[in-house]
Amino acid sequence: MVVPKQFMMKKIIYISGIIFYLGLNVALAQYNATVKLDNGCKLFKGVSVGNALILFTGSENIIPKNLNWKISYYTPHVKAKYDILVPNPDVKSLAGSFLVVSPSGNNVYLIRHGEGGLSGSENNQNIMFIDSAGFSWSTMMKGELEYSRVNVVFADDEFLYYVTKEKDPNALSKHDFPKLQFVRIAKDKSVSKIMLALPEPDPDATEWSYFGHTGVVSYFVSRSLNDENYTEQKFRVAVIDHNGHLQDDFKIDFDLKSGKLLPEYNYCGTEGTYEVNNHNIRPPVGKGNGEAGKSSSLYSPFPEAYGNIMLDPQTNGFYIYGISGNPAAQKKDKSAKKEEAPDPSGYYVYKYDPDGKEVWNNETKFTGFDDYFKTKAGFSARQVALSYGAQGNLRFQAFSEKTVATSEINPQTGKFISAFSNTFENTIKRDDLGNAFKKGEKTSLGQFLSKPDKGGYSQLNFRMLNANIVVRDFNKDARLELNGFVDE
Repeated sequence: MVVPKQFMMKKIIYISGIIFYLGLNVALAQYNATVKLDNGCKLFKGVSVGNALILFTGSENIIPKNLNWKISYYTPHVKAKYDILVPNPDVKSLAGSFLVVSPSGNNVYLIRHGEGGLSGSENNQNIMFIDSAGFSWSTMMKGELEYSRVNVVFADDEFLYYVTKEKDPNALSKHDFPKLQFVRIAKDKSVSKIMLALPEPDPDATEWSYFGHTGVVSYFVSRSLNDENYTEQKFRVAVIDHNGHLQDDFKIDFDLKSGKLLPEYNYCGTEGTYEVNNHNIRPPVGKGNGEAGKSSSLYSPFPEAYGNIMLDPQTNGFYIYGISGNPAAQKKDKSAKKEEAPDPSGYYVYKYDPDGKEVWNNETKFTGFDDYFKTKAGFSARQVALSYGAQGNLRFQAFSEKTVATSEINPQTGKFISAFSNTFENTIKRDDLGNAFKKGEKTSLGQFLSKPDKGGYSQLNFRMLNANIVVRDFNKDARLELNGFVDE
């Protein structure tokens, strides 16, 4: 059955908008819990989706009987909903493991691929499924897909999906666009393959790539970058249901008002998905030109590196965001054919409704970039992220090495709220971004994150629909401290 977009998307805006508005102007109620782990165990991975926090814990001991791998589900009030043992754990498969969670948080998958108990082939997938009641099963998928062709893995409340790129048997050239398909695993463990009814991309556009999904549909994008001025880009959005049928197809014409689009390393996907292969980086062929004229990098950016598009989980609309810079002065050497690429000096965030119509835009000079980010980092080392932070504020974050710069924005008006930067002891990963804090923050969460202490633990801050949970892993003591800050 075809579900009209107006019903499927816009009805959700009103409901989530109420929750969202309340979250902006309230105090935070705090809850705490201590979780005792088995000896030698620690936190491996965690993901928050909706109001579910999923933690994967265990040991890396080489003795299988002492691994004690578990998947645990916690609510915003840090109450455990279930605690399930992982069958047949194998430390050799740990590096190739990841969590996938449906948007509702009801369905959780632990997926392991690659070595060890998976027969040494990355095409073998060990899948563990857990539903909202804590019922679980495990299965091995062998030879059903070629892992190098996987774009992303995601789930809804009905299926687990691998989005794969397949060669078109009718292609006239090896450069023709690949066809995308779902390799879909049902709750009864059956596997089906469904070709996606995506329209042919425009001649000057990129191939289709996944960038988000809800419990009903998934979203794919094909881009056309104007490489004459680096200010314009067309985002063509296709909406696909879980049976591969096309529900909608429309374009967003993006035009940066100030400066030029600069490349960065982008992550495409919603929380609870796992991106296997993205399209940010063009493989090296001899000496590449790097970013818009610089010749210092062997890698060069694909159009997907110039700005990012994100599905807004609150409204089912979209955000387009990235970094920008003003054109640098022409080289004094008259023999130079190209001007130096602009250094990053600003950022942009544009908000669109579910039909692709602009709601607001924010182009701001960004003072939080450090010297390394501005002048030394290659485009693939300049990472950016857009997410919701405490009490529902939108967070644009740019990070590289050990420094992250954060700018907070009102998600309803696009107005700038505040900016701050943090430097940490270790190299920053996406999972660490929640630990960024503003000095002098008066909320209980801000004070908790900024309070100096003796350490002895690693820390992650997970944002949920209307709460934050800060997880501290005291590895030597084999325990976790969960600190919940709920918008009430």
